Amino acid sequence: MSNVAINRFRAEPGEQIPLAYHYHDQQEEAFYVLSGTMHVETPDGTYQVETGSLFTATPGSPHRAYNPADAEAAIEVLAVGAPGVDGDANEYDPSEDDSAADAESETGGS
Repeated sequence: MSNVAINRFRAEPGEQIPLAYHYHDQQEEAFYVLSGTMHVETPDGTYQVETGSLFTATPGSPHRAYNPADAEAAIEVLAVGAPGVDGDANEYDPSEDDSAADAESETGGS
């Protein structure tokens, strides 16, 4: 299975899985929660993904998976990404997105 990346992550309260807020150019990701409740921050809001549930992210969709600091226990997650490519993760800064939206609204948008 050379076109798929499969990882198992454990995150204690206050830890991210495994990267900061980011998006992928080509890779789709699926996070299956093995235990606990994973939180995922996106530009559209924060989602709580319970044990036995799946969260997916398409290419270009910013996301940050984490276990909040006030969680009662660690979480375990199986992450699957396809295609399995190196160097595909790009840092996402939500404040830059807000700045671009503000500039567009000031100029009337396109």
